Amino acid sequence: MKLSYKYKIYWFENEEGWLDSAIAKLEEKYEESKIEFEIVKFKNKDGIDGITPTTEIDIVLMDYNLTGVKGDEIISILRERDILCDVIFYSQNANFDDELKDREGVQTTARNNLSGELNKRIDNHKLTIENVSTFRGTFITSAIDLELKMNEIISSFFSLNSDKELFFKQEIIETDFFHVGAKLKVVARIGREILKDLDETVAKSSDEKKLTLNKTKTKLQQTINIFKRYPDEIMHVRNTLAHSKDGIHEDGSSLFIHNTMKTQYVINESWVREKMKHLVVHSINLDRLLTFI
Repeated sequence: MKLSYKYKIYWFENEEGWLDSAIAKLEEKYEESKIEFEIVKFKNKDGIDGITPTTEIDIVLMDYNLTGVKGDEIISILRERDILCDVIFYSQNANFDDELKDREGVQTTARNNLSGELNKRIDNHKLTIENVSTFRGTFITSAIDLELKMNEIISSFFSLNSDKELFFKQEIIETDFFHVGAKLKVVARIGREILKDLDETVAKSSDEKKLTLNKTKTKLQQTINIFKRYPDEIMHVRNTLAHSKDGIHEDGSSLFIHNTMKTQYVINESWVREKMKHLVVHSINLDRLLTFI
């Protein structure tokens, strides 16, 4: 069963003529599809206080040079507020500062390549929403990618570089021997350990340095709190999808029925959008946790 759906873009661009033309071309390209675009336009950071972690956003498009502010400053504000959505960061000048490419969940591109990069995102979204089997495969594959990020966090925390440590990484961490449930516990413990170390550092620091360290502590605590949702938002859903059969709900919509637990997921646009958002949030959050190590 095919679903109708929306695609919500938060677009930061101060050249109105260029933006209106870009939007017109985008809507024309997909006018025969079932996508309904909802585009919220910004010229600068005015109005971003209304954006919260629960705001439905599929993609943020961010120009580098805005009215009175740089785009990376707005991205930092959004991330500080735990607004963890994908961002395409673009500029007329293709020579971006290298450090911008390291921001979690941010893709950089030249302005003249933006439409092509955006179309790829929309086409993938379209395919995932319209096809139940595609969504199942996308979610399971993405969950595996998240587990690889946990592997990286564990390896980095324990500095696994020597031959014996490399053996531990390859033969234990990256195998079924060390299952995902155990990795969740280890990553959670790593987060708590880093937080504990920060507490001890704060206690020994000057008042001036405490201010910066306390901001870091707050960000880390936010990261840990989001990770606590991982079992329900990712692991349980992934396990259910991996051991389910397709079915049809009484209202005619698609559903997944778990083979043993008889769990039923009714597949509609809002459910799929929610699960895809969870994947993005936890991917960015794991990248963020890695920066504390």
